[in-house]
Amino acid sequence: MQGKNRNRIKRAQRFFDDYGSQAIILARFVSILRTFVPFIIGMTHFNHRRFIIANLVGAVIWGVALPSMGYALGRIPLISNHVEIVCLCIVLISILPLVFKAFTSWLSRSEEIETK
Repeated sequence: MQGKNRNRIKRAQRFFDDYGSQAIILARFVSILRTFVPFIIGMTHFNHRRFIIANLVGAVIWGVALPSMGYALGRIPLISNHVEIVCLCIVLISILPLVFKAFTSWLSRSEEIETK
């Protein structure tokens, strides 16, 4: 089990070496990622300064873009009269990439098992 965890951390390190700043910024917009990305970043010993900068950029985008979009969209009667449906659509759209990735990972593991 130890080796498996080390391999996962090494994979995470490679991922964050390539996409760390983008992942931190985009994680702000997906609640489950917003919870776990900082934890995983810490485990991979990601550069602290890069993390702080990316986190601040994500916070500014999140703090400016979402209220601005809410204000603009709230002025459209079709949207303001159907807030529940709009919120549900936003949640579904935000988790769709995670569901897709989980499905493709599951599918590739199933194919590996079948070929053995």
